[in-house]
Formats: sequence, C-alpha cells, structure tokens
Amino acid sequence: MESRTAAEPQAFARRLEDAMQERHLKQVDLIHMAEDAGVKLGKSKLSQYVGGKTYPRPEMLDFLAQALDVPSAWLGGTEASDPAAAQKAPEPSTDQKSTTIKGGTMRLGAYQCALKPGSLAEKIYGTDIISERHRHRYEFNNDYLDAVEAAGMTASGR
Repeated sequence: MESRTAAEPQAFARRLEDAMQERHLKQVDLIHMAEDAGVKLGKSKLSQYVGGKTYPRPEMLDFLAQALDVPSAWLGGTEASDPAAAQKAPEPSTDQKSTTIKGGTMRLGAYQCALKPGSLAEKIYGTDIISERHRHRYEFNNDYLDAVEAAGMTASGR
C-alpha cells in the first residue's frame, strides 16, 4: 500500500469542497448519491474527507470523482490543478458537426421542481420548491400522466 503525506488529505479536501460548491452539492447529496449507487459512504467518513482528516481508498475516490463529474486524478491531486483543463472534450469531426440527432442525453445539474401542495413529498422536504440533481437518462413521459394518476398514483413533482 502506498503511503500518503499529511498534505494530501488537505489537498484532496480542498478539491472535494471546490467541486461540491461548483455543483451546488452538500455532503448529504453525496451520501444520497452513494446510497443510490450502492456505495457505502457514511456521514462521518465523508466529514473526515471534507475536513482533510483522511484520504479515500481508490474505489471511493473513483466514486466521488464520478459523482462530482471530475477526473479521479484531479480530485486525488495527481493531475492538473484545473478539472476543466483536464477534461476538455475533443473537437467534433466535420461530419459530426452537422448531426442533429445525438441519441441519449443525460441531465446533469440541478433543476427546479414544484411539488404538489399537500403531497407526501412536500411534507418530507418541508417546502413546495426543491432542486434535484439526477444522473440518469430516463424521465417520466407526460403522455401517460393522466392514465397513471387515474390508476391511483400521484405525480407530486413537476
């Protein structure tokens, strides 16, 4: 096992905090993302990372980098100091520039969601407007909204 210097956890903590702030994420958001991904990440462990007390194992570093949409090498401190510079996308080829059908898309970043007044979701969140972040390609098809609600399910967020 490779050794870590005392400065590495602090450098990692700064990069972790910078990436979280840039994406408007709190520690609880990362914990929920870990739960959704089946990754074991507790509040105390994440607090140790953010506080610069410990450095994550490689598999946890990879998860955090993926969740924050930054390169693992940058987050871990072994690559360029700017994640945007480390992740520049290649310029599309000439024939790709004219393509309008891109296939699947992925919503990254938070979006505003209005919750139905009196719904369980509004009660749990304690507010009628929330901001959610999803990393998947699937969304609800509103063409089926009336049928779903007629069957007894409540679509409480829009």
